[in-house]
Amino acid sequence: MITFFDFSIFNTLLRSIFFNNQKIYENGIIKKISMNVNKIAKNIYEIEPQTLMARVEGKIKKFEMKVPVHIYANEYIMDRIKQDRTLDQISNVACLPGIQKHAIALSDAHQGYGFCIGGVAGTDAEDGMISPGGVGYIRA
Repeated sequence: MITFFDFSIFNTLLRSIFFNNQKIYENGIIKKISMNVNKIAKNIYEIEPQTLMARVEGKIKKFEMKVPVHIYANEYIMDRIKQDRTLDQISNVACLPGIQKHAIALSDAHQGYGFCIGGVAGTDAEDGMISPGGVGYIRA
């Protein structure tokens, strides 16, 4: 399973260019990408680590999710989460340097500017990072 996202500038590190389960265009071709979301317990879903692809300075590069994604939601909320870019965004978070254990989408998760609203990511103090997308939007 491969999903694409765009790393063209730092803040787009977490911004998807191919949307989960939605037809999109690239070079005039309609693509459909789906993401495997598995129910692992009552109100807990998981996206296992997989290969993601990104367009970096005009070239396609591969990135690996370093940790799985856990989503805390009932079926109704999960259906709502699937309607926007939340799953793409939280999967992109799972690729961040130094991320630990899981990228998490809480039950209020919805599409943000890059890092989904309701997303949680803990990173290692030595190898981790701080992402402006993870703490809020700052208008320059």
